[in-house]
Amino acid sequence: LQFFQRDIAMAAIAIMAVGDAITTVVGTYFGKIKNPLNPKKHLEGTAIAIVVSTLSAFFFVPFPIAFFGSLAGMIFESITVRYISKILDDNLIIPLLAGLTMTLLS
Repeated sequence: LQFFQRDIAMAAIAIMAVGDAITTVVGTYFGKIKNPLNPKKHLEGTAIAIVVSTLSAFFFVPFPIAFFGSLAGMIFESITVRYISKILDDNLIIPLLAGLTMTLLS
């Protein structure tokens, strides 16, 4: 909330909360196609999460900004990011990258 304008911060939080949950549920129960960025995840979960998180972010920002913020957040959700020997939590990365993307586009 300190890094971005209020609407963008709220949209980024919505993207993280909704998108992260949807990728897990859809990928676990309906996923068949492995994600080329991370073989532990499924493309179906990522695709549905982009759609649903775009709709949740659309409550706070215009649709194109919500879409690209969701796209950036969900792409980075599917990647395992390491810093030195530690895996960075995607709950930190998703809202930061989604918020940065939406800020640059607005």
